[in-house]
Amino acid sequence: MAFSSETVTAAGEFAWPVRGDVVRRFEKPTGPYGEGGHQGIDIAAPSGSAVSASAAGTVAWVGELPRGSYVTIRHDGDRTTTYLDLDRIDVRVGQKVAAGQFIGTLAGKRDDSSPATHLHFSASVGGTPVDPLALLSGGERSLVALAFLLALLLSRTCPLYILDEVEAALDDINIGLFVSLVREYRSRTQFLIITHQKRTMEAADLLYGVTMGPDGTSQVVSARMAEEEIDHEAGVT
Repeated sequence: MAFSSETVTAAGEFAWPVRGDVVRRFEKPTGPYGEGGHQGIDIAAPSGSAVSASAAGTVAWVGELPRGSYVTIRHDGDRTTTYLDLDRIDVRVGQKVAAGQFIGTLAGKRDDSSPATHLHFSASVGGTPVDPLALLSGGERSLVALAFLLALLLSRTCPLYILDEVEAALDDINIGLFVSLVREYRSRTQFLIITHQKRTMEAADLLYGVTMGPDGTSQVVSARMAEEEIDHEAGVT
């Protein structure tokens, strides 16, 4: 979708290593000795794309495989991430890297595991392979969930969507993109959004809130927002 993967993450959280869509997800091993499955995710990206460290850590390995070069970074909490199918590598073993730091470029070689050139991104905790999506920051998880929801909206629209604090973990850039998509799709469906974000409230047609009255009791208040703009878009003069 149209969200930006360049999200600022807090310490200990993991971010997207390259901009692109997941074309193959993590699959648990099927054999008794850990064989089979797909121990990582494939992120589609063109050859030469910049690849960044998903989180702060220390480069543990740099090596070569038939599919290309790889870098493995060791992070706090006995966690590691591996970036496979690299061309140029700009880090060395033992080097400390920051979250989002450039580590190399994608070679872009295709194989039979995914339909597009891609970065194979894998992660492990305590030596056990895990789904990298489970390590993503709150903002990154929100991006994945929202992209999936909006993709469903485009393919099979429902008359009403209820969204509860879905943009709470997003940064300012992606909140702006979320608001613009809500404005774009409101002609197709209706959104009921529970939020504390001012920018999301400004995009509402109708706004409802709860406030404390003079007598100390809660009161529901409502307001119609941007009425002239809404009527203009609907063709009302």
